[in-house]
Amino acid sequence: MKPSRKFLLSGLFSMLLLICGVCRAEGGNLPVATSQDRFLAIGFDDLRPSDLSTVWPILGQYDDFHATFNRISETLEGDANVEFLQDMGQEIGDHTWFHQAYIFTDPLLNGQNPAAPEGSQVPYPSNDQMRLDRGDGKNAFGYDLSAPVGEVMSKSGQENLSALKTPWGKLTDKQCQQLRELYSVMKDQTGLLAALDLLSNTYLGTEGSSAGSWDEARGCYTGGIFTGCRTSANHEIWERILEATRLHFREVFLRAPVTWSMPGGDRSCFFFERDGKRYYDEDCTLLYNYLAPMPSSLYTDLSGAPKRRSWVQALREAGYRIAHDAMYPSRLDGTEPTMMSRQLIFNAFLSRRDALAYPTNRSASYLAMAEDYPESFFDPASAKTAAEQMYDGGGAFRSFIEAIRLNTSNGMVHGEVIDSSDSFSFRQYLTAVMDYCQATGVRVVSKREAFDICFEEDRTAGDNLIYNQQLINTAKIFLPGAEMVPANPDGYQGDCSVLQVEKQPALRVEGTAWYLHFGIPLGAVSFSAQAKGTGTVRIYAIRNADAEVNAARRTAAGLRLLAEGKVESDAFTPLALSFTVPQAEETAFEQQWEGMGEKIMGIRIEYEGDLTLRDLALFQVK
Repeated sequence: MKPSRKFLLSGLFSMLLLICGVCRAEGGNLPVATSQDRFLAIGFDDLRPSDLSTVWPILGQYDDFHATFNRISETLEGDANVEFLQDMGQEIGDHTWFHQAYIFTDPLLNGQNPAAPEGSQVPYPSNDQMRLDRGDGKNAFGYDLSAPVGEVMSKSGQENLSALKTPWGKLTDKQCQQLRELYSVMKDQTGLLAALDLLSNTYLGTEGSSAGSWDEARGCYTGGIFTGCRTSANHEIWERILEATRLHFREVFLRAPVTWSMPGGDRSCFFFERDGKRYYDEDCTLLYNYLAPMPSSLYTDLSGAPKRRSWVQALREAGYRIAHDAMYPSRLDGTEPTMMSRQLIFNAFLSRRDALAYPTNRSASYLAMAEDYPESFFDPASAKTAAEQMYDGGGAFRSFIEAIRLNTSNGMVHGEVIDSSDSFSFRQYLTAVMDYCQATGVRVVSKREAFDICFEEDRTAGDNLIYNQQLINTAKIFLPGAEMVPANPDGYQGDCSVLQVEKQPALRVEGTAWYLHFGIPLGAVSFSAQAKGTGTVRIYAIRNADAEVNAARRTAAGLRLLAEGKVESDAFTPLALSFTVPQAEETAFEQQWEGMGEKIMGIRIEYEGDLTLRDLALFQVK
């Protein structure tokens, strides 16, 4: 009797320590949101045992709290645990079959050996690119030829090669090949290629193994996942990885994944540089990011020409709606500054496809969550609650609460990606975060739900767009005994606090304070308030290009002044500012940011002087 596909995959992938999970529909309806709703979207990477022993027992105590569990291999003994989480209304995301970043961050690496080429393939990178002087004592990648290779390799994640003392200029042919093969799917020696071949053979109708299947007469590979490919570059099999994953998910778990989480693991140190920017190719035509289009030898476009697609495009075409984690290096334009402003914003005018290029708003490190709050941290004799002690002690918990307070009142779903642990500290940390969310009305949602909240719902129909209209400080509400809670209400930064004036909340400014509103709609918008004192209110446009929007850098960032109003009154008087949010150019940068360009992502309302303001309102003018 022929074994089923499910049995075949389960047995062989267990031997390879590769067990894959998929997602079924979450329970319940999509949240209905207004401008006052606040959301936290959490992804737990790896779907490790602690997600079941620690995370779910905590998360399950709260009504209708959801998260995304991003599954990789080597983490669970079977799919029953995945089914359990799905039955509980949780989302299962795709964290890849292998948890290796280099396949996506180093698409052109092919592992070819110039001494034993397969067909006409050119080794990438070549030995000469690694060893020869480009004219300034450095190789093609900008590394000093006299510097030990290990100094760079350790920074790219290859700790096992950090002790390699050989200078770049002295690398042997064998050493060059070893470096090249480290980041080549075709030359993988860990079982990854065998696993991908099995996946492809099971679902895509290919046969045999990729390695050793080059056919000189046909000029392509004839086995495994690389069947038909004319090169062994990493990017050649992107679509096949995604398509086979989709089919496996549908067969075993009835639904394909829509959330993809960037895996960790090694990435190479091979990128070219020109004028301070990074590129994949020596001609400096493909900027080093996830939006760089790679030429395929396997797929053609409608005209019959070789298809050119980026990793983001491949994800989108495979049905993924959101990709998260830091998305390195998609947030780079070849240099260091962040390009994409925020992860998921309440968005009235950007397209859904833009979500695939967003970074995650990570506020605390995994290690800090697991270690900052051991049993010895807490004083049982203290009058403060455990959460108040954690907040006043600083570290991961305070950072997380302050990030939620800020972002959820600036028009964003606050997004985090976390590696869980079974530590006492992590249990205290996660419980306190969930308690805060429940007590203050922050909905905990999956990444998929967050996407729908931001791209499927309209929050501009008649609502006051100021998210924290009552100027509430949720940290004070949840942590009344904490001493380190700042005076500023949620969503506000700078020199400000809240007063009660005639039983109504008022914003008190003594210096400079500001409020950010991401996702502001295009067109005519009006701002109004009752104001007294002496000072100025200014409204700036925040472009997609403006990575920093704080006061110290507003001039350097080039924020555009939209409106300005003076206040000089001893009594509350009406202040009204009208402005237009323009449709900015879409091709302002050298790379195509999927239509983002310099689009206006939001506004900054800046208060300067000695001011008291109440009845703050922001409306789209229909």
